Amino acid sequence: MRTVVVALTIALVASQHVNLLPDLAGSQTYVYKYEALLFSGLHQEGLARAGIKINSKVLISAAAENVFLLKLLKPQLFEYSGIWPTDTFVASKLTSDLPAQLQIPIKFEYNNGKVGRIFTPSVVPTTIINLHRGILNILQLNLKKTQSIYEVQEDGVQGICETQYLIREDEENNHTIITKSRDLTRCQERIMKDVGLTYIEKCTECQQRGKSLSGVATYNYYMKPTPTGFVFTEATVQEIHQFTPHYEIDKP
Repeated sequence: MRTVVVALTIALVASQHVNLLPDLAGSQTYVYKYEALLFSGLHQEGLARAGIKINSKVLISAAAENVFLLKLLKPQLFEYSGIWPTDTFVASKLTSDLPAQLQIPIKFEYNNGKVGRIFTPSVVPTTIINLHRGILNILQLNLKKTQSIYEVQEDGVQGICETQYLIREDEENNHTIITKSRDLTRCQERIMKDVGLTYIEKCTECQQRGKSLSGVATYNYYMKPTPTGFVFTEATVQEIHQFTPHYEIDKP
């Protein structure tokens, strides 16, 4: 059985209350502290894992109406290969090989909590674009003013998937807390790519008995009110993909 865990953390300094919509407009620059961890391997301690860690500041500022700039500041990449959690991360050569590309600003559309098109210079490689997509995916929200518990089909980097929302107020700390959960096995359109399967035949009957690949992503947001909307003060994401061989699924 193989499990991949993605943990993302994003933090922002904020401020005050009105409608429940993310607010990134205005003349100020929003500064986020960003940390991402990506692992593959079994999740138990004492077993081998491989992974990568990304540390950076993320700067977001308005470029035009509903168009924003995103820039990474002092990005650092680390690699992990060893026994978890006793071994340590080591600096990745990607930090020195791609310093200029990592810090090139990109533009993106953002309106009412929804990320639209992303605009990148031609010199930015696909790997860096995907890193930006992962950051912007955290900002994707489908908020309803009249409901605190609801379910939607939401677009994201994983595809258009069933997503459940829970919105609650923390009046003591003047926060709105939003929790959303995406079921990555229940998608209208699933974004994925199969590699290394040239000589493997798909077993439709096996898939009907049980899915060998499952996944879920959980997001927790802390938001504070401002005169024009809400700003993110903190967001954490955990995404887990689990592969189970069919011979294990078929065991009684």
